[in-house]
Amino acid sequence: MEAIRSLQEQAKECEEWCSRQEPKAYLPSARKGLRVLPAHHGELATPLAGCELRTDGGVFMEKPLGVVIGSLMIVAALMCWAAIVVVLYPGLSWTGAPSVFSVLFSVPIFLLVAYLPARVIFLEHQVVFADDFLVVRLRSFGRTEKECRLATGEAVVVGMAFRDQFYSVEGATRYYPLLSVVVSSAGQEVAFGEKLPLEQRVRLAVLIDHYYNGSELYVIGPDNSRVR
Repeated sequence: MEAIRSLQEQAKECEEWCSRQEPKAYLPSARKGLRVLPAHHGELATPLAGCELRTDGGVFMEKPLGVVIGSLMIVAALMCWAAIVVVLYPGLSWTGAPSVFSVLFSVPIFLLVAYLPARVIFLEHQVVFADDFLVVRLRSFGRTEKECRLATGEAVVVGMAFRDQFYSVEGATRYYPLLSVVVSSAGQEVAFGEKLPLEQRVRLAVLIDHYYNGSELYVIGPDNSRVR
């Protein structure tokens, strides 16, 4: 009997295949997507950076690369701030305190430039489980930016499929399809997680399916404790 491949391996292969095809060729298969199976639940036993598992769900954050890139962007924003101060300084000499006023006038510009990279660092997906509903929140700076809520019936189907989300490579002239986590129940569905890297999306899908369709399994938390 052929062993079932890991969901991450299948999802990666699916996205790579879709990126080489025209939309009319990949859309039928990509919209159908991949189903999370009980055999995939064993993947939860392996710790994954950026995942904080809780008894009622979990928190999924950007992988460390996202933090590095966000930090570099903030450094670039600081350099832009310094350049703006230098440019404003000569024109504010009439105030008698050009250094002070050039810094004050440039602060709003710096905050606008620095907001996006700072948001990348603090962006997280929060998942909350309950017997009759599932809640997924996109949060940044402790504030909920988006919330998906799905009433769950007796049957809950979890998978990864294309739901009109794309990513682009810098310098590329086309967009590539991205698989979202898709949860459906009682004729309704929600799709989310496209801002997370692939390994995080896969772990999120498996965690949700395990809660609603799996048997008891203990996974290893970030502090080496057992989380149900």
